[in-house]
Amino acid sequence: MLECKGCGRTVLNPDARFCCYCRCSTLLPSPPEAAEKATGCELIAAERQRQIEKDGWTSEHDGQHDNMELATAASCYLDDAIVPRDWSDHDLLSAPIRWPWDVADWKSTKGDTLRQLVKAGALIAAEVDRIQSEGGQE
Repeated sequence: MLECKGCGRTVLNPDARFCCYCRCSTLLPSPPEAAEKATGCELIAAERQRQIEKDGWTSEHDGQHDNMELATAASCYLDDAIVPRDWSDHDLLSAPIRWPWDVADWKSTKGDTLRQLVKAGALIAAEVDRIQSEGGQE
């Protein structure tokens, strides 16, 4: 985790090059206890930033998914967090039936409910941003 020297907020992505709040590039290591104090919104914002910086899932990329694929993917992670799957019929790495993309893109962290919820939240944020960039209507 890093602390922005510009706005003083905590940036949860340790590989970030700039602050996701004020876009400042002056980031310093933050104290270890800061991660324990992060809110859900901060964790989701950090995951969304990680998706952009590490995976390349930019707003331009997200704009190509105009059939609610981002929200569908979010619902898959949410379901995986709260509804036990019948593993007798599935390989541990198999994606849910309604997963909108290739099965290789399914990155379940089964057993880590918080991580699953954070990924779902970041995908919802990406979907909201995509809809807003198109005028706010779906």
